[in-house]
Amino acid sequence: MEFSDSEYDNELLVQIAKESPTFAALVDGGLEQFREDFKKRIYLVDHEAIWLGSFTGGVFDHTQVQLVITQNKDLLVDEN
Repeated sequence: MEFSDSEYDNELLVQIAKESPTFAALVDGGLEQFREDFKKRIYLVDHEAIWLGSFTGGVFDHTQVQLVITQNKDLLVDEN
């Protein structure tokens, strides 16, 4: 993975990708799917969400964990 935005600290993402080939493959695959869908203009693509798992019970009835690759400004997370 290459990072072009030096404004953000990518250490956690790099560390997780180095420690987990599965995670690195999910990110790479998600980015490739994102690019392909955008090139084909199948639909307006501004994010790719990869389902990782679900939890039930406890405080919430149903909780999903996803890896989201996005260019949608409404979905961006800023540490500030």
